[in-house]
Amino acid sequence: MTGAMTAREVRNIGLLLNVPMFAGLSPEAMGPVAAAVVERRFEDGAVIFEEGEEGEELFVIAEGRVRVVREGQVLATLGPRECLGEMAVIDGGARSASAVAWGSVTLLAMARDRFEGLLALHPGLARGVLAVLARRLRAANAEG
Repeated sequence: MTGAMTAREVRNIGLLLNVPMFAGLSPEAMGPVAAAVVERRFEDGAVIFEEGEEGEELFVIAEGRVRVVREGQVLATLGPRECLGEMAVIDGGARSASAVAWGSVTLLAMARDRFEGLLALHPGLARGVLAVLARRLRAANAEG
């Protein structure tokens, strides 16, 4: 990355370094990741995305909590440094559940094309994505 980083990018690097999906990246590689995200804010009860929608972005929770809901049932409650929406971005399928803000929420959103570009440049990111998905699959298998 050329030029000086913005204060927002520096803050986002600090957050993203502690996100399991990005754990395989060096601090130096985090600059382009931090530059690729856009901050989004949601108030309590706001729908972040709905089940069945096309997934054009994945999200990292910077602040607050998000409920993942399908057919009125809460499947998970996610908090800071957790990702959501990555499955639809990775496979191009529809969102498998809805995401709803639980209290005030700040998210870092990354568009599919930016994410795919970063995956191509950083094999460590691909390993991080696989680790997150494997943990979720193991948890789902343990539940039922």
